[in-house]
Amino acid sequence: MKAITYERFGGPEVLRYEDLPMPEPANGEVVVRVLAAAVNPLDWHMLRGKPRMIRLSPDVRGKKPMRPGRDLSGIIERVGEDSGAFRVGDRVFGAAQGAFAEYVCAPETAFAPMPDALSFEDAAATPIGGLTALQALRDSGRLRPGQHILVNGAAGGVGTFAVQIAREMGAQVTAVCSASSAPLVRQIGADEIIDYQRDDFTRAAKKYDLIVDLIGNHSYRRLKQALTADGRVVAVGGGAGGAYSLGRWMVRTMGAVAASRLTRRKVMLCMSRLDLEDLAALAEMIASGRVKPVIDRRFPLAQVADAMRYLAAGHAHGKVIIAG
Repeated sequence: MKAITYERFGGPEVLRYEDLPMPEPANGEVVVRVLAAAVNPLDWHMLRGKPRMIRLSPDVRGKKPMRPGRDLSGIIERVGEDSGAFRVGDRVFGAAQGAFAEYVCAPETAFAPMPDALSFEDAAATPIGGLTALQALRDSGRLRPGQHILVNGAAGGVGTFAVQIAREMGAQVTAVCSASSAPLVRQIGADEIIDYQRDDFTRAAKKYDLIVDLIGNHSYRRLKQALTADGRVVAVGGGAGGAYSLGRWMVRTMGAVAASRLTRRKVMLCMSRLDLEDLAALAEMIASGRVKPVIDRRFPLAQVADAMRYLAAGHAHGKVIIAG
């Protein structure tokens, strides 16, 4: 089978498109024929191996070759012994390391059934971006109907989900993005648009019950000034590029989280998790048309390096998909 691999950390130039043996499922595992996959900032950070703590991840530690990609959708090709959740031919989506390949082998618990109403591309676009947005709003942000939320970085892979899910949850949504992204963000449900190149929302008079920060381009002191008395900042991160050091951002964020425990305005760090019930809930929202994954560009498997470069440039509107 064809797959994308790398032997050393670095930029997209270290990626290789090569032949690997077909995977064999162990007990509790399934082999999925990958029909679509999505590129995420996490893939970029793991490719670069920065910050260095990423190199401790079991997905890359001691692995040669290393296999990039996590979000995917496809069809069950083989099932291992004691694997009772799926049968050969079932449509599934989820997250498994090594998704940039024709086939991937992973525990069956990494996947959820894929509704017939979903396309493979929409399904592949959903796991990390959709789960991060849902869990940031519901769990870390405790968003309630009628609240006012600001999404900083509303045009990206997580941001486009956050805008739509926040509206689905009954919130009033202000989106921060570029002027060129404004038509798209308004189309998916934003009530108000702030052009970050012209206006600084942290210096405006308006206050928000919740700020979901996907960029990391403002200090937490400034972000908290834009909150209501009991408001929350949910820090998710930023883009895949080099606009900030992820390691320094993590240290700064953890400090802000700890300090906010003594104040009414809270800073929360959202680290998304693979939750099959949440994935099923997202699939139902998409299948019913209430949420629509935004897909920017598509690249074939052989051009994953180009897809990674495009994502790293920081201008993708929605998700970047690998298909074909």
